[in-house]
Amino acid sequence: VHSEGEQLKPTVLWGPTCHPIDRVLDNLVIMLPACTIYDWLVFPSRGAYSMTMASRFSTLPEPHIRNVISQELFNILKDSKVLGPDDFLEQNIAFTCNEFSY
Repeated sequence: VHSEGEQLKPTVLWGPTCHPIDRVLDNLVIMLPACTIYDWLVFPSRGAYSMTMASRFSTLPEPHIRNVISQELFNILKDSKVLGPDDFLEQNIAFTCNEFSY
């Protein structure tokens, strides 16, 4: 999410290690506004393979991940046989997502 008129810059996303496999979106440069450590990067539909490369290489902690779901899906899952309301942190997050500009 960025303000209208905010300058976008070619950006390469990297993880915390110095290993070449830690590049996010390999061989791709995306256009993003200037980011801070407080910004969220949203990657929709990551599925089963989103954390397969996570490791504690060089004593680095695994990344902190927050799953963001719609209110409609939350209402379905919070009372399921597997999950309950205590498995969720419910917050109202007012934002709009824009697709990455390639």
